Amino acid sequence: MRWMRILAALVAVLTIAVIGLVVFVATLDLNSYKPQIEAAVEDATGRDLTIEGDLDLAWTPRPTLTTETVHFANAGWGSRPDMATVGKLQVAVDVVPLLSGTLDVQRVALADVDILLERNADGAANWQLGGGSGGGGGGSVGRDTVPLLRSVELIDVVLRWKPEPQEEARTIRINRLELDAADGNAPLDVTLEADVDGDPVTLQGTLPAVAEALRPGATLPVDVTGKVGDREIALATNLRYALGKDGGLSTLESDRLSLTSDGITVTGTASLALDGPRPKLVADLKSEAITLPEGDDNSGDGLETALPLALLGLVDAEIKLALAALTVDELAVTDIAATATLTDGTLRLDPVAAVLSDGKIAATATIAANEAVPTQALKATWTGADFGKLARALHGSDTLEAKGDAAVDLTASGASPRDMIASLGGTAWVTTRDGRIANEDWELIAEDLAAKFLPFLEGSSRGTLNCAVGRWTLKRGVAETVVLMVDSDRVTVGGEGSIDLARETLDMRLTPNPKDASLVSLATPILITGPIADPTIAPDPVAVAKGVGSLVGGAALAGPLALMLPFVSSGSTEPACDDAIAVAQGTKPVPSGGAGASEQQNKPGGIKGLFDSLRKAVD
Repeated sequence: MRWMRILAALVAVLTIAVIGLVVFVATLDLNSYKPQIEAAVEDATGRDLTIEGDLDLAWTPRPTLTTETVHFANAGWGSRPDMATVGKLQVAVDVVPLLSGTLDVQRVALADVDILLERNADGAANWQLGGGSGGGGGGSVGRDTVPLLRSVELIDVVLRWKPEPQEEARTIRINRLELDAADGNAPLDVTLEADVDGDPVTLQGTLPAVAEALRPGATLPVDVTGKVGDREIALATNLRYALGKDGGLSTLESDRLSLTSDGITVTGTASLALDGPRPKLVADLKSEAITLPEGDDNSGDGLETALPLALLGLVDAEIKLALAALTVDELAVTDIAATATLTDGTLRLDPVAAVLSDGKIAATATIAANEAVPTQALKATWTGADFGKLARALHGSDTLEAKGDAAVDLTASGASPRDMIASLGGTAWVTTRDGRIANEDWELIAEDLAAKFLPFLEGSSRGTLNCAVGRWTLKRGVAETVVLMVDSDRVTVGGEGSIDLARETLDMRLTPNPKDASLVSLATPILITGPIADPTIAPDPVAVAKGVGSLVGGAALAGPLALMLPFVSSGSTEPACDDAIAVAQGTKPVPSGGAGASEQQNKPGGIKGLFDSLRKAVD
């Protein structure tokens, strides 16, 4: 019959086609296509691609291409010949979609991969491709040219980052990275196991679909959680990027950013520009509350370690930060607002505002890391501070009631904290007035010596604190006392001497002066010397040898002490605090002799009056 002859002919044709296909596959030499593949990559990127291993094709369960030892060339100026090497590459595709012109990649697997990302001295990046000269078009990648990608697996990947030619490369090791999508256009489920600078990193979550990720300007949602070392982290944001004229990444933007680590959440927006001499980060960040762990009491050795200030030269930045509260131990700083700018290695914080113990802090700070010896500067004021509240937070002590102000204007230089401390220069002052203090807390002045050398404090639990003032000038890490005075209802204590911040030592002399003239002879000057952490506190042997206390002899009032206590004589009713506070705050010069000083010292109850009283007591 005719239809049987037609059927037989079709079967014969199909049989011949199948035999021909089998013969073609059996005799197909994919290695003959290597030069074409390598040429196509070079034409598209301007870089050489070398495939050392054989190209093997397995047809089941789906067509899978496998090869080994693939090299992708580095930029001509690069520090090594290859930008990337792949030990093993495997690509599986679905054949049927190819009939409609769609490349549906079922799986890509890479193992034993080594990738180097680096910049040269001019800021050019080795990942900028095109034409061998860094050129090439930007533009967007059309959705119809993007393959569908369902699964990616990376095993044993080493990623090296070298931001400067002279720097050692940082290394990130990816032990395993899996990306899986339900279909080619679906978001990717990600699982990562890596190691960054010795810290294990694990992440799980979702990333944008490949088709979206390859489309500049698209909104790319990211939502991942995991651990970095021992810290729990969570990141959620929407990313967008743009390409530059050279086809490389130009900008990366992040909005609806939410980053959580160890219970601390930061939200806001951020952008990273990569088309300048250095990457530039612009961010506006907020956080409700941050609690820092208690400091290590044995961290003194860290003072000698140089800080990585050179990192400030790697990026430029403009960052605004608003923080509701920062708690360190029991101390809380609230309403923090700061603006940081980083340009060419110089970091400037201006302005900085905060509230500590009800006092308002206003500050500016600068770190210039681009100099041969890094320099630092800090100016800060603290007004309306509740020092009683501060004492309760630091020591759990409820024995001080006082409010006041403080300020610093300091400069330093060096790379390590120790060098910075040893180079400190400038001024610092603190003043309080109209407070109250528990009399037993005067023992802080001389510990167990107080009962013996300050007997006039006995008999009352709390007294009036008229004022406490101090001003110091700093030079090369040594703070010299300009004014130091504590004035209460029964005694005034003046101080002079120096604090060596670099060596962490004291050389101070405290001179108590009771306001009851009959007790003057019982008050003995006290010397505080030795390490700040464990000072030696003892009576002034010179005063003890003379058999009188408190400011005996004219020599005891030479220098700063005479200037600190303009109204401290026994029985004086003059306001001891006003002048001392003015001098401490820098609104009045330190008395330096002349008619005004002479008149002041001849006042009844003034310095000269105190000398007269002491001289009579000695006689």
